[in-house]
Amino acid sequence: MANLHNRTSQKGDEKPADEAIQQKKPVIGYVAILLSIISLFLYPVIFGLMGFLAGVSALKRRFRVLGVPAVMIGLFSVLAGLFVYPFF
Repeated sequence: MANLHNRTSQKGDEKPADEAIQQKKPVIGYVAILLSIISLFLYPVIFGLMGFLAGVSALKRRFRVLGVPAVMIGLFSVLAGLFVYPFF
């Protein structure tokens, strides 16, 4: 039986971890920003929390430019949804 777990690769196929992360598309960051902006207008707690979590995921994947604003907008929206919107 062949061992499928040990696949041989050529020397040129391997990339350092930092290069592999930087070559990924920052889709998670754009999704996080989109969810956070949507949360300002529609269901702030639900979409704000989803935008916050997607922003944290973008930060862990080293997309700080997209992750930080998503986390901030999402957190603002959740707090506004919990404390400000019930009075209106």
